[in-house]
Amino acid sequence: MDWGKAAGAGVQFAAVRCTVGDYYLDPEFERNWTGAKQVGIPVTAYHVVAPADGGERITGEKQMQYFADMLGDRDPDYPLILDCELNKGQDARWVTAVIEECIENIPIEFDTNPFIYTAKYWWNANVWESNRWQECPLLVANYTTGLEPLMPRDWKQWAAWQWSADGNGMGKKYGAESHSIDLDRWNPDVPFLFNDNNEPPLPPVSPPNDNMTIQMQALFGDDVYVGEGVLEKE
Repeated sequence: MDWGKAAGAGVQFAAVRCTVGDYYLDPEFERNWTGAKQVGIPVTAYHVVAPADGGERITGEKQMQYFADMLGDRDPDYPLILDCELNKGQDARWVTAVIEECIENIPIEFDTNPFIYTAKYWWNANVWESNRWQECPLLVANYTTGLEPLMPRDWKQWAAWQWSADGNGMGKKYGAESHSIDLDRWNPDVPFLFNDNNEPPLPPVSPPNDNMTIQMQALFGDDVYVGEGVLEKE
């Protein structure tokens, strides 16, 4: 990442990968963290929750200890993130228990719980229902130009939305060496939760290009019809 270029392109907050399970430290973590800080981009770190490695289960407590060790004394600008998208062949009972234990052992104390990053279909298929999940702000993954993302079962509101990623060809624009880059926007109805500043630098929530995809559902008698349409800007 060229973080100076990212700042020049209007990037207003960043989340950089730190760890996976209890066995992997992202080799770019230190450079990304320092680079974002140096150009004034608010930054936090995320941990990828891995319920197992090679068939051997890993507790949430062990993962959060590893996460804490790798973070050291770094001070995130907004709450840490738990990336929940791997089941590693484990059943929903164990996956649920590991995520709960990660929340209980998150290494840095904030006024709120950590963010949970996930997508609707993975979450609904791999995690049991619980009222507790709503206590964690949601960073939802749903790649669409629609006006709202598809929501996982246990939330009614998203705090941040990863609306674009693989294949978007926008890496160069935002300073990434790769062809594509993960892009997120903030929900203007949710506080940004900085350590020392609760005023959010809100990214735009308007559609990212001249075309807008709309999702439709119609009911005729007992039949339901769903589909998408595209509106073009004149």
